[in-house]
Amino acid sequence: MKGKQFLAAVSVLAMAVPLAGLWAQTGAAASHAGKGFVIGFANGYIGNSWRTQMVADVEQVAKPYEKMGLVKRVIVENTNNDLATQISQIQDMINSGVNAIIVDAVSPAAVAPVLNRARAKGILVIGTDNGVIDPKATNVIFDQGKWAAISAAWVFRKMGYKGNLLAVNGLAGQAANTIRWNAVKALLKKHPKIHLLQQVYGSWDEAAAKQAVSSVLSSYPSIQGVWSQDGMDIGVIQAFQAAGRKLPITATDDNLAFLRLWNSMRPKGFSSISVFNPPGIGADAFLVAVRLLLGWKLKPADIHPNPIAPSEKNTVLVEPTLVVTNHNLSAVLKRYRGKPGSYYIDGWLTVKQVDSLFVGH
Repeated sequence: MKGKQFLAAVSVLAMAVPLAGLWAQTGAAASHAGKGFVIGFANGYIGNSWRTQMVADVEQVAKPYEKMGLVKRVIVENTNNDLATQISQIQDMINSGVNAIIVDAVSPAAVAPVLNRARAKGILVIGTDNGVIDPKATNVIFDQGKWAAISAAWVFRKMGYKGNLLAVNGLAGQAANTIRWNAVKALLKKHPKIHLLQQVYGSWDEAAAKQAVSSVLSSYPSIQGVWSQDGMDIGVIQAFQAAGRKLPITATDDNLAFLRLWNSMRPKGFSSISVFNPPGIGADAFLVAVRLLLGWKLKPADIHPNPIAPSEKNTVLVEPTLVVTNHNLSAVLKRYRGKPGSYYIDGWLTVKQVDSLFVGH
């Protein structure tokens, strides 16, 4: 079975009726009545608007569960890619007696020992976004490999499958970054006439990407294509413009600032591609965590190998569904009119979609 697909973000009010049924039909909920689950969310990076939006999505989707008493509270802890701090934050959650910990890990492997301590205390462990390397945890993550392959294939096709390519990756060592880059490298092997000049790291941040690209442009007078991860393509464009260089084929990004810039440059012949990578994946992890706490069991067909540790079959994969090109750019911008430029096109699974992951639903 393929991974689940996002729909547009559902409203808090729209969730109320199905959640009432969730409470009523679950025996575990009755035993927890008047107490409510305490769920920790350990976010390993808060240095860009995508992660900020992810945390806000978790807090939003938790509201109806808190209102009905199924969840007592959500404890959010953030760190800026500091492993020691994240481990300490998770240990504090363990000590406070949380029922579940959702982790967007600084290092999917390095957090395993503290997560083992959590499970020894009977705490449910869920990995999201970067996921975790831990066969006894459950990951709820976006299909990062498919996301990268879609945009890279577009860049390579526009390049005519030949020429010089610059790659702008996110954060070295981050699982999402590794999965994406592995997918792109696999595609590059199929097109030997595309020459990879260099990969630089822009930390999924516009300013950092601009600096990283600017620092290497003088070394490469001929660049036909740039593949970049999200949050950085404006910085890429600005670097070329500041250097007085012709813009190469470039992609990808999925925040509204980039989509608006793209739209403004269309009369000059600029085109790109944007693949949906919603911050709402954290909300999906929360929704799955609540049901696992209630004793529900995931369907075997919806559990896939962990992309960063394929021997572990413990992962729910959510697939990209929205791809923006010149053909639908105007319609997407109209739909999100009024949102700030830092806003990423967002969404998470509906209650019905989440329920369908579980046996008996």
